[in-house]
Amino acid sequence: AYFDSRTAVIAECLRRVMGQIAVAVDPFLAESEAGPEAAIRASIRRWVAVARDHGPVLRTVSEQWPHDERLRELWFSIMARFTAGTARVIETARAAGQAPAGADPERLSACLMWGYERVLQVATAGGDAAGLPDAEAIVEPLAQMMTGLGLGQERIDGDRDLAHHPAQALGDHGGAGVEVR
Repeated sequence: AYFDSRTAVIAECLRRVMGQIAVAVDPFLAESEAGPEAAIRASIRRWVAVARDHGPVLRTVSEQWPHDERLRELWFSIMARFTAGTARVIETARAAGQAPAGADPERLSACLMWGYERVLQVATAGGDAAGLPDAEAIVEPLAQMMTGLGLGQERIDGDRDLAHHPAQALGDHGGAGVEVR
């Protein structure tokens, strides 16, 4: 095949990888009968495996989309598809009483997906980047993010809840360098 630019080659590689990632995350988006937590973990493990196999393509896209309009449009459309699928899962869980009301599902999903994208990029880059020694190390934290933030763990809501749940608000850092008012 002939490609008119480096961007065209990268875009075609990305389309192929994204097809594999779409298959990988299907257990979560299909609302598996095994339950949401099992489906989330299965999807993340499969997604990590695809990302590990195709890390150079995904890292290239992640580094280049801010500078290339064609890649940006393609990447944003791909992220929008994953965001929409995740939002549907959150909406379904809320409608069934399995997840609490909260932030707009589309915005929540977008934050989760963009966070996942960055974490995956860092974890597959090699080396121990700020506590992410490898791609396998992100499965449980990402699963916890989705189950906790997207599907129903207790939310921390505003200053009132920060006062009642300071350890949750501060995470595992014990408040180092964080001022709570």
